[in-house]
Amino acid sequence: MQNIASVMENNSFGVSPAFWVSLFSQHFTLEQVREGIKLLDRWGFQVLQLEVYHREQLGDWSGDGLYTIMEDLGERGMRISAFVAHFLIHLFTSERSMTDTLPMRDWVALCGKLQALPPTVPLVVPLGALQDGKSFSVSLRDLFIFTLKEYAAVARSFGRTVALEILPGSILSRIFHEHGEIPRELEALDIHLLYDTGHHFIADSSVTDILPWFKGRVAALHLCDNRGTENRSDIPGTGNIDWTFLLEKLDLYGYTGSYDLEILCPPALVETSYRQGRDFIIEKLKERVHHGV
Repeated sequence: MQNIASVMENNSFGVSPAFWVSLFSQHFTLEQVREGIKLLDRWGFQVLQLEVYHREQLGDWSGDGLYTIMEDLGERGMRISAFVAHFLIHLFTSERSMTDTLPMRDWVALCGKLQALPPTVPLVVPLGALQDGKSFSVSLRDLFIFTLKEYAAVARSFGRTVALEILPGSILSRIFHEHGEIPRELEALDIHLLYDTGHHFIADSSVTDILPWFKGRVAALHLCDNRGTENRSDIPGTGNIDWTFLLEKLDLYGYTGSYDLEILCPPALVETSYRQGRDFIIEKLKERVHHGV
């Protein structure tokens, strides 16, 4: 039984930005984040992810708001595992978007606003689907690497690491499916992965296909489930993902961070859904202890 207790002692559990969206909507405020932190603490979660969902919310992170949130977390022994720049989801969806100068100005501004975050917190850029179903090409690949290099350099100048969230139909998803590999330049640029189980269950032949290409560079998780036919973020254990297999692969490829849940649901179901998802992951981790893994 001591080994079972160690599962709780040696692992932490958190929430993705889907928590804020489910509880408060896409337009959640910093004050609502502070309200949510109290709930998470009461429900026994230790970790959370933050996000700028819409570009017009960038200004919300000016001033002392983030410092106040950091104080709230410190008082409760909680921490942040990732910061998602969702408003940049279209950045890598076309040649035009990659050469637009406005997103870079926003990126620099965001990096400057987040200096209160510990340097271990990665900045996450979600990769939206290529526009108009555009196919991967060598020129688009080269432009993607060039643009990503510029954004990584800016983040690095602020002491920050970049992680990518790979959505179905995005440029990295297309490259992976057409060539069976991830560009080697990403490793050289120290680009990390935010691993969303729902996205990869939809997009890849196996939910864990992408992990070997980011061995030791999985920065954070979005743990969710679906049936493999629709890109949903449902409660782990309610879809068709093989969680025993998935957790084994996460361990094999060097993931040591928190288990953060990504569940989209009505506000009235947030507490029960996130508790249920966490309890399911805990049970799967306990099974691994029982089997001596």
